[in-house]
Amino acid sequence: MRLNYLDFMVPSMIQAIKASGSGSDSLQTSLVSPDNSNSFNAALSTALHDKDREKLKESCQQMEAVFIGKIMEGMRATIQHSDLIERGFAEETFESMLWDKYAGNMSKTGQLGLADILYKQLEPALED
Repeated sequence: MRLNYLDFMVPSMIQAIKASGSGSDSLQTSLVSPDNSNSFNAALSTALHDKDREKLKESCQQMEAVFIGKIMEGMRATIQHSDLIERGFAEETFESMLWDKYAGNMSKTGQLGLADILYKQLEPALED
């Protein structure tokens, strides 16, 4: 039997959301991860609280975008930059925003499949 990280993560997320209610501080502390995932947590708790399948699907795509963004961030960190032209703060900020947008567009294609896996595991919680 092959175990998956999501097999452990998703049930604990559902349990934390049900126990704390929508938007409470205990929910935020139990599910907080760095960067953009706070908005994912808020969207996820709203979707489960409102029993809205479309919001849940969007939340899962958002989580996939965060995951892809982290992968791409790691890939970009391996690129060596020349000292010939200095990189400024604005360039780094724009590049980061551009790659975040790429990650969002990639997650909307559904090619990776992480959003679908999350959705299938979280969907039963809508029926409770």
